[in-house]
Amino acid sequence: MKMKILLYISLAVCAIFICPLETYGQNDAWSDLLVKDALAKLERDQVTVKFDVVLNNYLLPSNGQLVLTPVIMDGKGNEAALPEMIVNGRRRDNIYRRMLRLRKGDTSPYRVVRVQSRRAKGSIGYNSQIAFERWMNGASVYLQIDLCGCGNESIDITGIKIINKITSPKAPVFDFAYKPYVSFVHPPKEETKKREEVGSAYIIYHTGQSVIRPELFSNSAELSKIAASISYVKEEPQARIMSITIDAFSSPEGSFQSNLALSKRRAESLREYIARQFGMSPNLIRATGRGEDWEGLAKLLETDYGIEERMEALRIIREVDVFSGREKLLMDLAGGRAYRYMLEKLFPRLRRSDYRVEYTIPEFTIERGKELLATRPGLLSAEELYIIANTYEKGSDDFLKVLDVAASQYPENAEARLNAAAVCLLRGETEKADEILSGYTDNPQAWNNLGVLMMGRRRLDEAENYLNRARTAGVEEAAHNLDLLEELKDAVVEFDSARDEYDQYRQKSPRPEPLESDPSSAPAQRQTRSRSRSR
Repeated sequence: MKMKILLYISLAVCAIFICPLETYGQNDAWSDLLVKDALAKLERDQVTVKFDVVLNNYLLPSNGQLVLTPVIMDGKGNEAALPEMIVNGRRRDNIYRRMLRLRKGDTSPYRVVRVQSRRAKGSIGYNSQIAFERWMNGASVYLQIDLCGCGNESIDITGIKIINKITSPKAPVFDFAYKPYVSFVHPPKEETKKREEVGSAYIIYHTGQSVIRPELFSNSAELSKIAASISYVKEEPQARIMSITIDAFSSPEGSFQSNLALSKRRAESLREYIARQFGMSPNLIRATGRGEDWEGLAKLLETDYGIEERMEALRIIREVDVFSGREKLLMDLAGGRAYRYMLEKLFPRLRRSDYRVEYTIPEFTIERGKELLATRPGLLSAEELYIIANTYEKGSDDFLKVLDVAASQYPENAEARLNAAAVCLLRGETEKADEILSGYTDNPQAWNNLGVLMMGRRRLDEAENYLNRARTAGVEEAAHNLDLLEELKDAVVEFDSARDEYDQYRQKSPRPEPLESDPSSAPAQRQTRSRSRSR
């Protein structure tokens, strides 16, 4: 594939002049004379003007002469003529060449053409240069005619505009458009689909008691959290609750043994409440009293900067045994202010019951899976979500949305994460893709997409290495990407050459324009290519 990277000056290219031309003093001199393919190109410190003149039975007597002179004009009195092109009739050409010898080899014209008959036919190419000057930026190029017929009478005709406007060149643009083939991974099948619902309930009891009273403070809302988790499972007819675990904790004030006994009574009370509310066997529910939650208190202190002597409090918890005066040291810290702060702000957050509902669910059909996708996606496995995604066209919005759900439901699942990276590549989110793929550089399932990522960043050697490894590992998409990589290499070489030429122009130009940001940093995924697709 050839990449079109040009340093052409902006211009209006004049096609074959079949329609009326913008002329001044136009007469029959322009009859049967066409100008086409006119362009101007700034090459370093010179302006090159190119065009073709087509003579279509142009009337030129044997002693006639047609002189065509390109002239650059800016409309402000500045103008510069390029070397002229001369078309001579047969007799006139003989005279011209004798005069040329007398002038001792003056060859100032760009080109001299001799025609053999009164009706000239054919195409004459013009390609000449002139030194660039500042005023030429924005100027136009005209083609003037000097027509000499019988005798020595000459008709000088103001020319036609063949190039509308000359402007300084812009930085070359990398316009190799492609969309690589990303690969997706089929997650393994779950033999037994185990799930769990977890949470913490902060139930308030009367001091020293374990009876659950829903009407106290926020107890109703806290108990509803447990009910919601259990209902989430029970509402799916095919789900089966395997066990419910309750771990009750207390805060440190008071004796260690009394707190441990109180947490056990409260755990048992919650177990009986759940069994009664949901009609379950108490044997299905395991309840444990964990006593004082010193680990939880340490975690709260690590992030609470409002307490005095925070670091000393943490040291006491970590280094002093609970039976060696830990609580007494905390009570004496900062004149008792630290302990009073914990008692008011932190201890209530320790009096909680952690719960876990473990259950199993069977496989779902695609039809049922699509129903659950919108309401209860957690009941679907990573594999089921992948199968549902593939009922849509690969790369479509619906396909990508299902894989988004899989990534959010299974953030630690390698296959779901690799598919999320592929989605990011298709969306042009290369930083997100890199963040995921950087953790899977030794995973053959990631190599193709790592190669795609490197292609987008123009790190072509790394891209080739990953893609070759992926092809060896049997990833089908890698072979297609290696073909694209070869085209990309050619495009980069051509762009670099054009960029070097542009840099040379900027160094020599009397007033270079500010260099635009390098377009090579644009991600390839933002571009499209009709022959490319995702897999």
